[in-house]
Formats: sequence, structure tokens, C-alpha cells
Amino acid sequence: MKLEIITNNTQLRITSTLFATITGTYTLSINDSTPVGINVTVNPYVHTVTLDEGIHSVVVKQVAAGVTKIDKGCIFKNEETGCKVAKQLASEYNQQLATTYFVLVTAADKCVDCDDLKVLYNSMDYGDCEFC
Repeated sequence: MKLEIITNNTQLRITSTLFATITGTYTLSINDSTPVGINVTVNPYVHTVTLDEGIHSVVVKQVAAGVTKIDKGCIFKNEETGCKVAKQLASEYNQQLATTYFVLVTAADKCVDCDDLKVLYNSMDYGDCEFC
């Protein structure tokens, strides 16, 4: 699954192999929320949503002919985090912070299990960054 935040951070563009046939019933769940039915007419599908800064899990399920298929993905909403990391690294280099941020930026769209990424995100320490 490919996930992108678009339109001033108010929409999530979801590209999934499940949408190739555009048949069946689909549900969407973000961050383990209660699945909601979605009407997919095109691939990619665009869903209006407001996401907080951080790592988010997305699950799409398709039920067709009694068969359930699942597609999962992670997305890192990175509107402010990069600036906070840059400010902290400019004032005092922190290898752990730099490595953690690098992993989040490069791995989020490649992972389907977001729990480890959420742990990493929540462990980020910006130090005494007065502008963060």
C-alpha cells in the first residue's frame, strides 16, 4: 500500500492493490479506530482526515465473494518533527535523535506493522530545544 498526505494535510491518498478491481465492500481503519465503510471508485482513493503529527497505521479490508483481503501501511506525518530535530541537532548533536529521525523518515512507508515505529517516534528526545 502507498500512502500520501495531500491537500494541506487534510486528505490521505491511498493506493492499494485491493482497489485494482474496484469491486467488493471496503472498510478503512486508521490507528485501530472502528472501521468505516468507504466507496472506492478510483485507485488511488482519497480520504478526508485530520492526522496529528506522528506515525499512523492504515488498514483497508475488502470483502468480495465471501473472501476478506487486507492491505496495511504506515505513514509518518512530519510537519513539525523535522524542524524540531534540525533545531536540536544544530544546537547540540545527538546521534540517537538523528538516527531515530532517519529511520522514521525512510522506513514509515515501507512498514506494515507500525507499532515499532510508534515506539521510536514516542522515544524522541529533543533535549532543551527552546524553539521546539
